[in-house]
Amino acid sequence: MIVDSAVQQQEMERIAAKAWLDDAFKAKLLMDANTALAEEGIEVPAGITIKVIENTPSILHFVLPAKPHDGELSEEQLADFTAGGYCPTTVG
Repeated sequence: MIVDSAVQQQEMERIAAKAWLDDAFKAKLLMDANTALAEEGIEVPAGITIKVIENTPSILHFVLPAKPHDGELSEEQLADFTAGGYCPTTVG
């Protein structure tokens, strides 16, 4: 599994670019992301299922992160996390 966030971001960008260029890969990624990612050399830990959804010009998806377990984050840490967790999306 990719741990370094910069490396993870590069891999996500590579996968997105491949999906934009290769309709067969995109279809596989949307249908069975775990298999498609494994075929690209990206290890997904056992017990984790990856679901890929596609934004369109008229539909944008908002992913609600899993709630941290009680006591994992202080109110201050949670505020810092949510303030930095926004990912701008260009529409149109």
